[in-house]
Amino acid sequence: MSLTQDLSVIGAISAFWLVAMIAGSWKAPRTRRHARLPGRPTPSAWGC
Repeated sequence: MSLTQDLSVIGAISAFWLVAMIAGSWKAPRTRRHARLPGRPTPSAWGC
């Protein structure tokens, strides 16, 4: 791989990680609240 390809891969990974962290922190309270409801699995809370 050339240096520019390495930098673009690193940039894409860091951007994806940043978006995932922001989305995770935004969705965390709703997911915890849904996980306490009986009969509702956690993955369904992430789907909506």
